[in-house]
Amino acid sequence: MKEITFSLREFCEIKALKTIMEYFSVTGHMIYWKLLNLSVNTDFNFCSIEQAFWNHGNVSILQVDDPQELSNMKIYGFKTDMTHQLDVHIHAFISCAEIAACRLYKRSKAKPCIELPRIVLGNVKVKSPVEESQTEIFERLAQLPYQVIIVPRHPLTEEDEKLVKMPGDIQFRNTMGELEYLQASANLTIMGRIFSADGLKPDDDHNPLEATINSNTICGIIKEIPDAYKWLYEESELVHQCRSYDEVFSKIDDLLFDSNLPRKLEARDKWILGNRQEYFKKLERILEL
Repeated sequence: MKEITFSLREFCEIKALKTIMEYFSVTGHMIYWKLLNLSVNTDFNFCSIEQAFWNHGNVSILQVDDPQELSNMKIYGFKTDMTHQLDVHIHAFISCAEIAACRLYKRSKAKPCIELPRIVLGNVKVKSPVEESQTEIFERLAQLPYQVIIVPRHPLTEEDEKLVKMPGDIQFRNTMGELEYLQASANLTIMGRIFSADGLKPDDDHNPLEATINSNTICGIIKEIPDAYKWLYEESELVHQCRSYDEVFSKIDDLLFDSNLPRKLEARDKWILGNRQEYFKKLERILEL
């Protein structure tokens, strides 16, 4: 059985590795995975690596006390916008965006019984208490005749959550790992990191595949689109970039009731299947399988 060691720095990398593990399990590769915690933010405080892989019998968590030990190991990691001082020991980086673009996202809608269309804002940077400029945006969202759910970029502590007051009937889901399920249940999603204290953020590192599982999504202008996502942003008609908050709100009604959505989602699924053939073949070479 081949042993492969991965470093993990944040929650999105857990999902990427699980996608890789699932693929190679289905294709019959016998692999034992060793995982190294190189956390760069608070993600693993809310969902630890141990919790994420507790039911995987072919996984162990490495505890490295001396960084010098890493120099003797062949370690793989994911290429994202996050870095760790021990990244110098990584043998090869794998594009997190490429793996996200070939993951089979759950298509079925586990929708609760709701009368109103659902809008989910994920990845919102929320402070405690909520900043005045952001509160104004939330108040505008609360006036919409739809169900609105906001999920923070990083969960708040119990004490901080008490100070977060949402206007109207907006729901604030202060959880980790629930966003993908909520986005799959949405009639429209918004990559909520654009709702910042400085106005509409002109860039975002939200995974657009999660945001378009079953719906259109709205985001800010993306200056540098990763190659793995270019089709989704430029051709799918599922991702709608906006230059202002007024533009965001002007698109909501039309996108909620988009008659072309089934056609777009079918094209997206075909694109993902094509990516799997291309990216996983490349990954086999990188991992020396």
